[in-house]
Amino acid sequence: MKKNQRDKKQKNQKRIRDKRRKYLSADAMFAKLKDIFSK
Repeated sequence: MKKNQRDKKQKNQKRIRDKRRKYLSADAMFAKLKDIFSK
């Protein structure tokens, strides 16, 4: 039971980390575009 909960927690953390990574790369893209258009 406890082990199962821990596995679930790790999976959720991994999913959150993946989402965060996607958002970060998207933010980087927007920053680049803004930089290009502001010049």
